Amino acid sequence: MSFISSLFTAEGLKQLILWIPVILFSISFHEFAHGWVAYKLGDPTAKNAGRLTLNPIKHFNPFGFLMMLIVHFGWATPVPVDPANFKKPRQGMLYTAVAGPIANIILALISSLLYAILYVSLENVTAASSFAISLIRYTALLLLYFIYMNIGLAVFNLIPVYPLDGSRILEFFMPYKYQTFMMKYGQYIQLAFMLIVILTSVVGTVIGTVQSVVANVFVDVWIALIKFFVNIF
Repeated sequence: MSFISSLFTAEGLKQLILWIPVILFSISFHEFAHGWVAYKLGDPTAKNAGRLTLNPIKHFNPFGFLMMLIVHFGWATPVPVDPANFKKPRQGMLYTAVAGPIANIILALISSLLYAILYVSLENVTAASSFAISLIRYTALLLLYFIYMNIGLAVFNLIPVYPLDGSRILEFFMPYKYQTFMMKYGQYIQLAFMLIVILTSVVGTVIGTVQSVVANVFVDVWIALIKFFVNIF
């Protein structure tokens, strides 16, 4: 069943209702992290542009949002940053770029911890009302969506293709002539990359695999830690 046709089912609509707040909060937190770190390092550009906020309207990108609904990774409108305001421009851009993916990993870790707590708490429950079962199911789904979305955002943004965060991180370790090259050809590389994302399943398959592996590791580690401490106390 395609993404569009699934929306016309009751279950598809319920999942869509869960995905939307997950996407909006995750991209807002990602962009806020960029702006906040830049501001702390001396660049008020994002703050002056009204982007130092968790308001999703300020960060919304229609096409990036649609991609997140369909393939569960995408992008928001990039927060403006002026490296000239940093005492050390290259280092400032590195820290600002890394902040977004780190913010998403933090959200994924928190979500996986909450999911693990829910899982361990319900492990020995043998009976519950239909309402309780539905509430638990959709809470678990919401947390899983948060885990997968934020892992996907982190991994996607770490790809070293302009203007993703990975390209900014790579810039720090490359000679200055790399910046000149990207200024000249970055938009063409970006177009080629987007065509690969849209027309093939290569990027989606790789990111999906990473999402599954990392999500399982996060949840399994939290469950093991929770059970360890429960047994001690």
